[in-house]
Amino acid sequence: MKKINKKGNVHIDWVISIAIFLTYIIVLLAFIKPSYEPSFEGDVLVKLVKGSFHNEAGWDVNKILLSFDCDNGGVYDFNLIEYIPDITSKFKIINAKTGSSAEYAGSLRIKLFNKDDKFWVFYNEIEGYPEASDPGDKTQGMKCENPPEFSIGAGNPIIFNGLSKRKMDGLNVSNIEDKFPEFRQFKISVLNSNGELKDSYCYVKGRQGKLSKGECDQTIPPADAVVYGVNLGEAILDKDGNFEQVILNIQVW
Repeated sequence: MKKINKKGNVHIDWVISIAIFLTYIIVLLAFIKPSYEPSFEGDVLVKLVKGSFHNEAGWDVNKILLSFDCDNGGVYDFNLIEYIPDITSKFKIINAKTGSSAEYAGSLRIKLFNKDDKFWVFYNEIEGYPEASDPGDKTQGMKCENPPEFSIGAGNPIIFNGLSKRKMDGLNVSNIEDKFPEFRQFKISVLNSNGELKDSYCYVKGRQGKLSKGECDQTIPPADAVVYGVNLGEAILDKDGNFEQVILNIQVW
């Protein structure tokens, strides 16, 4: 019986496979132009600009439900920070049942009406709110925390995140440039739902502050430049937690 050399066949197959692979690599390299730029480079640059822009223009607005179970109505005086540790000096309180502003002052004297008062507390670190109506003097003998059947409670915060008009108005473009390659260029435009520039929110590397529509339109990449661009869904957030949908257009070259 003739013995078949299986080991030799396997070796020949391996050599053929390697030869085919090397031929593929040589052909691929032959067709790559010296100016070739991998597409992932554009993705990295776009993400770099997007992240830096969010750091400079983004902000949070917090919303927390504050509940009272007191013995009766009146003006109660307590320290709000004990229930909302990260509360800032910029806050407002809305009656959760009526949607109208609560009567309050300081940190905090607040007017209560019954044993089941609920309020929404909005707060942020940048923009202040109008002063509320003063509730008057503290009601003596009012119980909201002791004995145990009375209580005050704060829920988990709802955190809204979006773009801040105030931060975009004063945006320092150099803070984005510092994290961007020196020999690359970027252009950032905030557009409305119709694709038009919104409130001159256009920023270009090497220019200071936001640009007018005319200045923004004049900033175009060179004809021979490889341009990477994206349109991203974003939202401008106001201090009351309301969103306005916009488009964030980023171009890098």
